[in-house]
Amino acid sequence: MIIMNLLNVFEQINTVDPEFSDRISPRREAIKNLASVSKKITMAALPFFVSELFKKHTAPPRPQTSMVYLTMH
Repeated sequence: MIIMNLLNVFEQINTVDPEFSDRISPRREAIKNLASVSKKITMAALPFFVSELFKKHTAPPRPQTSMVYLTMH
């Protein structure tokens, strides 16, 4: 129902202003290009992300405390 109303609105706009779709097309192209660039950046970053998953992350070694320090306190 809502989609039909929306399509009717677009049809009415096209009858009043036939150049409406021509003005909207560059915006659609820009959005498509932005989505394409986003996909490419994501795919380029994916190997770095995957390699970080397999790295072994450990805490730094604890400093050695001497027995003298432990017995004095």
